[in-house]
Amino acid sequence: MQEGEREEAGRGSASRASRRVQGLPPEETKSLDEVKREARKANAAKRKAAEEKKKLAAADEQSSPGLDVQDAHQVLLDDGPDEDPPDDVVSVIAGEEELKTPALEMPEEEVEILEDPARRLETR
Repeated sequence: MQEGEREEAGRGSASRASRRVQGLPPEETKSLDEVKREARKANAAKRKAAEEKKKLAAADEQSSPGLDVQDAHQVLLDDGPDEDPPDDVVSVIAGEEELKTPALEMPEEEVEILEDPARRLETR
């Protein structure tokens, strides 16, 4: 970038000189105590807002127990230690037709027979 382009971008050559060189007083700044105090106030406001948000979320959870019931269908029913997977075939009904899915312990030939539509009709 050349110097002419810098001036067009809003930075004139006079802005590069310090305020002292230009004869101006130093820029007024806040004391460290003021900066820390403002930061503490801002952080306290953020914490308070987050706390209020948590309280509202907790109140919403308590007032709407129906959400737990809606999510209940996601619980797996076969997590019990006594239950074993089925040994033969798991049936799934889709519309009027019953689709059969082979169980994991079946021999590969039987799985192929059940998956092939032509052979599946023969076995019925």
